[in-house]
Amino acid sequence: MDAALTFKPNSSEPNCQDQHVESLRSGTVEIIVQDSLVIQIEKTERIRLTKSGTAEKYPTQFGKLELFSVEKVFGDWASAQKTHFREGGVFDQLYKKSK
Repeated sequence: MDAALTFKPNSSEPNCQDQHVESLRSGTVEIIVQDSLVIQIEKTERIRLTKSGTAEKYPTQFGKLELFSVEKVFGDWASAQKTHFREGGVFDQLYKKSK
């Protein structure tokens, strides 16, 4: 869910960005500045699937996802980096095929 709030620089709430941060469980708050004045605040909320039952609560939005740990599949992060993200690794190969 995206929401943007635009307010005048002489707003009676100079720190209203605080309320957006405090109300956010997961997401981003972007502050737009023009001529050294905050002119807009954009808040983007995300749903994290770390809580048990979230995916079940929204079955049409989230398909079945099998989670795994890097350590369990690759041994450690260094091995995963070497295999998948080094120059010419799996990521590069997939990226070339998609072009």
